[in-house]
Amino acid sequence: MSGYILYVDDGLTGVFQIAYNGSLNPEQVAYRVNNLVPGRTYRFKVRVIDYNGQGYESDPASYVSCVPPSGVKQPRLEKVDKTTFTIVWDLPESDGGCPITGYAIYRDDGAGGFIVTPVDPESVSGNPYLFRHVATLTPADTGKTFRVKIEAINIYGSLLSPALQFILADVPGKPYPPPSVDISNTTISQIKVRFLNQNPDNGGAPLIVSEL
Repeated sequence: MSGYILYVDDGLTGVFQIAYNGSLNPEQVAYRVNNLVPGRTYRFKVRVIDYNGQGYESDPASYVSCVPPSGVKQPRLEKVDKTTFTIVWDLPESDGGCPITGYAIYRDDGAGGFIVTPVDPESVSGNPYLFRHVATLTPADTGKTFRVKIEAINIYGSLLSPALQFILADVPGKPYPPPSVDISNTTISQIKVRFLNQNPDNGGAPLIVSEL
């Protein structure tokens, strides 16, 4: 007779009970413990048994019965100008059985690179009640197309959201001169209006100029 005996406590009283007795199956070195309470911390220890009897118990190891968050949705762009952007986001659809401990925000370089640059980690991380953040970049970043992701974190792991894409730019300035009427293309039932914006303030992104 040889094998392993696995013990687990109930996560409350600290009293261990046998979860698996493998004294007749020395080849089995893993066992799934079911019906645990989400978010509860359980302790496990193991003992080896052979023909000479039971050996010493191992030191206990603690694990929390949860998984990483799931259903982390794409953040939403609340406001953007030439150097700052404001994003908002929602709680994940599931916290994985353990409370959300905080979030992280990542962006790319504005040139299509990987989304790996942390955004203000000092003020973002470790705050599970943060659902809005204003980030400031530099004038050199104005006009670039950025992608941003949110990472929801619990004690077990984390999950990234889909990417939000936007241009770091303000709205264009007030157009001038006012629209003009094209008399040669105007009739008693229609008026053709022309407009050409001569204001150089494009908000930091190229303007799309059209005519009616």
